[in-house]
Amino acid sequence: MRQTLGAGLAFVTCVAVVAPVAAADFQEAWPGLLDRIERAYVQGDSADMTAVRTALKDLLATDLSGGERSIARYTIAYLDWRLFTLRQGLPDDERDALLEEAVELLTEDIADNEENAESHALLASVYGMQIGSSAWRGMILGMRASRSSARALDLEPANPRILLLDGVGKLHTPAMFGGGEEKAEALLQRAVAAFQTEPADRPWPRWGLIDAYAWLGQIMVRRADHRAARRYYMDALDIEPEFRWVRGVLLPALEESAR
Repeated sequence: MRQTLGAGLAFVTCVAVVAPVAAADFQEAWPGLLDRIERAYVQGDSADMTAVRTALKDLLATDLSGGERSIARYTIAYLDWRLFTLRQGLPDDERDALLEEAVELLTEDIADNEENAESHALLASVYGMQIGSSAWRGMILGMRASRSSARALDLEPANPRILLLDGVGKLHTPAMFGGGEEKAEALLQRAVAAFQTEPADRPWPRWGLIDAYAWLGQIMVRRADHRAARRYYMDALDIEPEFRWVRGVLLPALEESAR
């Protein structure tokens, strides 16, 4: 399964009971945790994403190999990034703490392996979200985000997640500062093409395709091209019929605006 995790969700799904996950051997625990991460995002289940995050933090405190530690750091940061948007009902300081933790973990990961393009790209996106919640930090964090994004593209210019995150960043950046819809659309289209050639069994991280379609749909909404927007949203649902961001938020909003 290919998965996407986008940075604009406006829904929260809570479950009555979330199975706890005890710290265990990483290789034993990881496959099950990864499956839960992917399913929880598609379903908008922030409670289970939080439970997996806790389990990974417990594992990170154990004796891991360098590769295992890198995966754990990246994935916790990824969950922080997702939960910042999913858990909009939390107090601002608690949500901000998620992004601060993500920056710390990704910075540590890059310090251990400066050529980790995925961590550079996610770090750039986290910086962008921090700017969105605290505009006065925009000058400093904007420069950091630009450097991280440029480094990621330099390392892996055809990586679909790097193209996706750069495209989303460009969409939220004014044209006078190098952003804009046209640049965002071009990057997102390149991301979709790159996802088509990425092996389905690629090791984690492997999320992103349904997010790319969701963001392309939103660009079409901005242009009042409802037919094209719906087509992109249905492309996402063809891959993940339960994708709550599209099925529960974006499609209903599109149908309402088209009336």
